[in-house]
Amino acid sequence: AVRVLKPSGTFICSTPNRTVNYPGTLLSNKTWNPFHIREYSQPEFLALLGEFFGRIELFGQNPGSKLKIAASRSIARIWPGLAAVRFNQVMKLPLLLMDRLDFHTVRPINGTANWEYLVAVCSNPAVK
Repeated sequence: AVRVLKPSGTFICSTPNRTVNYPGTLLSNKTWNPFHIREYSQPEFLALLGEFFGRIELFGQNPGSKLKIAASRSIARIWPGLAAVRFNQVMKLPLLLMDRLDFHTVRPINGTANWEYLVAVCSNPAVK
C-alpha cells in the first residue's frame, strides 16, 4: 500500500482485535477466521503501521464489555484453542434480537480500549 499511495494519500485498514476475539493466542498462531492471515492486538497493529506511516489515527468498532473479555480470557487459559472464540460467538447471539446501530459506530480510541475491531487511518507514508 505504501508503494502505490500518493504522498498526500490516505490508507484505511482494519483488523479484528486479537486480544478480544481470540485471547490467549500469539500473532504467529493460525487465525480461526479463514479470511484472515493475521489478527493483531492494538499495540501490534500500531507498531506494524508505524513502520510505514508517519501519522496513524486509531478507531474502534463494537466496544467489548469488560466482563465478557475477562470471561473470554479465563476460558482461553483453561481451554486453549477455539473455546474462547466460540464463547464470543455465542455471546453475540442476543444481538440478533436486539442489535443497535450505534453499537457498530466507528469511534476514536483514546488510550487502550477493548474494541472488537480496530480501524486505522494512516497518512504521511514513509519513503523507503
